[in-house]
Amino acid sequence: MHVREHIAHLQNDNASLMRRLNLVHQELERITSEKTDLQAQLTGWIKKSTEIYDVLNNEDNVDRVNKYMKDDLMYERERNHKLKA
Repeated sequence: MHVREHIAHLQNDNASLMRRLNLVHQELERITSEKTDLQAQLTGWIKKSTEIYDVLNNEDNVDRVNKYMKDDLMYERERNHKLKA
C-alpha cells in the first residue's frame, strides 16, 4: 500500500507541476506579446522623432530666403554706411 500511496502522491505532484507549467507558459506568451507591441511602438516613436529631427535641422526654402534677406540687409547697411561717410 505504501508504494501505491507514493505513486499517487507523485502523480498529484506531476499534475500540479503541469498546471503550473501551463500557467508559466501562458504568462510567457502574454509578456512576449506585450514586448512585441512595445517594440512596435518604440520603432514608431523613433521614426517620428527622426522625422521631427530632420525637419528641425534641415534648411528649407524659408531658411534660405531668410539668409538671403539677412545678407541683403547687411549689404545695404554697409552701403548706407559708406554713403554717409
